[in-house]
Amino acid sequence: MNNNQKFLVALLSYSIRNKPFCDNIDYTINWDEVFIEAKKQNVAQLIYPLITELDTNIQPDSSICEKWRYLTLLVGLIQTTYISNAKSLFQEICDAGIPIIALKGLVLRELYPHPELRSMSDFDILVQKEDIEKAKLLLVSLGYSYKKDYDSKEIHFYHKSNILIELHWRLTVPGYIKNADVFENRVWKNSVEYSIFDFPIRVLSINDQIIHLCLHMVFHLYDSGINLRMLCDLVLFVENNFGKIDWDELIRYAEELNITKFMLSMLVVCNKLLNMKLPDIPIGVEYSEKSINKFIADIFDHVNNEEEKIENKNVNQLLKNFSGEEKYYRNKVKLYLKILFPSYKGLTKNYSYIYKRPYLYPIAWWQHLIKSIFSSSTRSQINQRFKFDKQTYNRYKEKLDMLKGLGIR
Repeated sequence: MNNNQKFLVALLSYSIRNKPFCDNIDYTINWDEVFIEAKKQNVAQLIYPLITELDTNIQPDSSICEKWRYLTLLVGLIQTTYISNAKSLFQEICDAGIPIIALKGLVLRELYPHPELRSMSDFDILVQKEDIEKAKLLLVSLGYSYKKDYDSKEIHFYHKSNILIELHWRLTVPGYIKNADVFENRVWKNSVEYSIFDFPIRVLSINDQIIHLCLHMVFHLYDSGINLRMLCDLVLFVENNFGKIDWDELIRYAEELNITKFMLSMLVVCNKLLNMKLPDIPIGVEYSEKSINKFIADIFDHVNNEEEKIENKNVNQLLKNFSGEEKYYRNKVKLYLKILFPSYKGLTKNYSYIYKRPYLYPIAWWQHLIKSIFSSSTRSQINQRFKFDKQTYNRYKEKLDMLKGLGIR
């Protein structure tokens, strides 16, 4: 981490606990960079109330303060509107007699000093499998629509003026986690009644909530990555329930799912970055300091342009595939063959005569092949692609090593 990132993390640690900032700053702060990083980490609005209380000698200038204030007000307004809509939605669900478990932000937001600043882009709701059709009909009757090609654990419901709803019937992706069904079957049995917006809604038990937060981070590691806001959720939940956590049971649950090392690693990350208290008990596994440092660096390693975005997407696709290396080489061979031997449609762009005389396609194909052998542009295209693929593969191997060190591959 650079100094601006360290300062951001320090601000965040005080902010989520609603404490005044007490650190001594002996380095230069670039507030523009701090603001940009805070937005990328989805924590800018969480920090703003503390920024207004900083000593004037370290406060940002008025232009940055104004941008920060505007962002915070906007987030607060949007989230307040979402919560207002949620109340009527929960009323409809309760009236329909559909048992649900509220997930993630709907529960965790209440742990923050300013709940309206803990942003949500969707409402996550868990239903039992036998209630899926009933819930779908209800949401459609309320003006929501959904895509027919939904995945193996959730459906996304869209509304022209309301927040996205993710309707889950599973919390894990089949095949990703060992003994996932053991966890799925336990969730409803362990769930507890809770009041959200004055409605009696069920939530995950304390230990299941911690497991779910860790599993959610596992899935994000294979996709868009983890940000500081996700770590804040885990920190606040653990700290608010520290005396109630049955650590022996939690470790047993994690062992069943083979995520003990990952869970421990995330607790250590939260301790290193946000000073979260760690349990004084033997967990039975050791974490990798090297992998944790790589993970922290990865949190701040952002995609900066379209090329990096494509590369990052390719890396994650390799990680999602258990035979990633084999698929990588297979796809690379396909790509080079496609450059040298384009399809009929591709050939017609440069050899228009086959459009009217398709029987001349073999001649055009040989003409293209001979031209490609001596063409500097084709060689350049292949070399550039090979370099990009090699870079992608190297990043894939680095991230795979990190995941293995964290205990999730």
